[in-house]
Amino acid sequence: MNSVDQPSSSTLKETLGVFDRLSDPGAPLSTDEVAESMGCPADSAAKRLEELVEQGSLETREVGDRTRVWWRPGVTCPESPSRQDEHGQDSIEESKEQLRLALDAAEMGVWELDLRNEATSRRSPQHDRIFGYEEPLDEWGFERFLEHVHPADRARIEESFETALDEGKWGFEGRIVRSDGEQRWIEVHAEFFSDAGEPVRAVGVVRDITERKEHEVDLDRYRRVVETVEDGIYVIGDDDRFTMVNEAYAEMTGYAREELLGMPASTVVKGETVERAQRLQEELVAGERDTARIEADVQTADGGTFRAEATFAVLTGEDGRHERIGVVRDITDRVEREHELETRVRQQQVVTDLGRRALEDPELDVLFDEAVEAVADTLGSDYCKVLELLPNGDELLLRSGCGWKDGYVGEATVGTEMASQAGYTLASEQPIVVDDMVTESRFAGPDLLVEHDVMSGISTIIGPFHSPWGVLGTHDTTRRRFTQHDVNFVQAVANVLSNAIERARYERRLTDTIEDLKESNERLEQFAYIASHDLQEPLRMVSNYLQLLENRYRDELDDDAEEFIDFAVNGADRMREMIDDLLTYSRIEQHSDSLETTDTAEVVERVLESLQIQVEELDAEVDVGTLPTVRGDEKLLEQLFQNLVSNALKYHDDDPPRVEIGATRRDGKWLFRVEDNGIGIEPQYTDRIFEVFKRLHTHEEYPGTGIGLTLCKRIVDRHEGEIWVESEPGEGTTFYFTLSPAGGHE
Repeated sequence: MNSVDQPSSSTLKETLGVFDRLSDPGAPLSTDEVAESMGCPADSAAKRLEELVEQGSLETREVGDRTRVWWRPGVTCPESPSRQDEHGQDSIEESKEQLRLALDAAEMGVWELDLRNEATSRRSPQHDRIFGYEEPLDEWGFERFLEHVHPADRARIEESFETALDEGKWGFEGRIVRSDGEQRWIEVHAEFFSDAGEPVRAVGVVRDITERKEHEVDLDRYRRVVETVEDGIYVIGDDDRFTMVNEAYAEMTGYAREELLGMPASTVVKGETVERAQRLQEELVAGERDTARIEADVQTADGGTFRAEATFAVLTGEDGRHERIGVVRDITDRVEREHELETRVRQQQVVTDLGRRALEDPELDVLFDEAVEAVADTLGSDYCKVLELLPNGDELLLRSGCGWKDGYVGEATVGTEMASQAGYTLASEQPIVVDDMVTESRFAGPDLLVEHDVMSGISTIIGPFHSPWGVLGTHDTTRRRFTQHDVNFVQAVANVLSNAIERARYERRLTDTIEDLKESNERLEQFAYIASHDLQEPLRMVSNYLQLLENRYRDELDDDAEEFIDFAVNGADRMREMIDDLLTYSRIEQHSDSLETTDTAEVVERVLESLQIQVEELDAEVDVGTLPTVRGDEKLLEQLFQNLVSNALKYHDDDPPRVEIGATRRDGKWLFRVEDNGIGIEPQYTDRIFEVFKRLHTHEEYPGTGIGLTLCKRIVDRHEGEIWVESEPGEGTTFYFTLSPAGGHE
């Protein structure tokens, strides 16, 4: 016996005390009786009893094939029923009684069969109870026994009995049907005794093993499940060595099952993983968790590894020792899918962030630098570059990059010939992927890549294929197989850069166009002002001389001549009005920077004073609501209200004009309203009326130059507001316009 497992002397003394306390110290006790008396597991009690047998302090005998009894020497040893004790009949009877008690304790039934008439001469009460009889039967024989044997087992048991007659020993396991109809499993062991060579008597024991058989069925079912599942299953003892593995676990690790049994767990997982499992086991034993899960790399017999997830629980034996029973699943594919998904999400986020940065209008070189860093970091590449196609079309400049040697970015160039990867990329509509530059046959690496030991990479055009701006590329110094998601990612970043470049080009063109238009408008306004101003004097001269002609030669002119002179004078007057309006229109730009706090109520009051004679002549009614203070040019706003109110008074029907002026707050601005009850406007003309010189009526119907509403729109535009009209023919017209409040709030 191993000295480590040898019981102490005090423990052995305590064990002997169990026998010494009996009324008869020589009485036999079963292992379970000793364990129960000492309050320890049965296997621990058995080790102590075996040690005492080796020391000579106890003796032992196996009763049946599964029960062992123990007793103190110096008294009669329990013998089998076929032997005579040398100490006399009293000792024999005492020994029999001791044996009966031991067998009863083991729940065994004892029987004796006379083979000459197949009748049972003696049976223990436990024997009959096993067959369902609480009270002993008067008669029992072999035929009565066979009646209780399950029909499916009867022929086999009869055959084994016949064989036992020749061999002298009989043993079997089988099913019986008890007197109450319940099916049970029994185990029988017997010895046959002969007289003159003929078997005459059999003595044996019978035991109910139903629970054991059910356990064996459960165990077999469990074993089938364990061996059928694809997951690996293992049991590790408290010494962290394998005590059981299924075939799936052996296949996972590449070891034979026999090799794994007794092997330390650290053979297949790292020591830190074993320590983590031990900590989780302590939590399981302490009741802090029901199960534990751990993820780690498993090392196989051939030196490889795979990612595994183990879920385990703890089983505690009767001796207090703990075992870990776990289920292991190879999650390599799952981990790879998760990694691929995480990579795709990270790639999409990078593209989104770069797109947002591009819209924030950073400088292109800043965006290029951010892009190459993001691509290299996301793909784990050694290098990334943005190449700009130079105007000569023969070279590409390393405009931006990361990982390259000092002095290369902004200086190094590569050729565009088809023999280089960059040139091949420019001639390809799809991204170019290189897994191994050594075996690449389509092109050779340019000096830039060769000098940096590049072995693999992805490159794609920036911009449209027919008019590329340059190339985006990412490279590694090792052989690498890129996924389609990696290729799509690089292409998406190239698209972001292409859009940013095109946007920058567009904005430069737009800025240039705006500057050109601004200069053109300034020249046109200057021309309009000069032309209008210079036309004033000739028109006055024409008008004056026509009036002089009319006054001096009135008596000499006929009616037609006078009419012609009137037409000319009226035409000159209208021309002068148009010139005046054009001058006013051109001067609006000069007021654009003179916006200040303006009380619109005072502005409207002055306008109505200037229109008072016209209001009285038309018997018009003008209602003015509460008007706010706004940020504006006082003179321009006066012109705005003057034109709108004048139009409201001018375009009326037979009823006296009625005009309402008011303002309300909306969306942070003041919304003004000038409403009349006039003739109205056809809906299709509501936009046309704001165009210069656009009139809906003849001069004879309603006088005017056709510039008034154009002036209104220009004034509102200069105040960063909006103006529109709502009208129906015969229902009047309402003009709306918005102005900013003074100081940004009212």
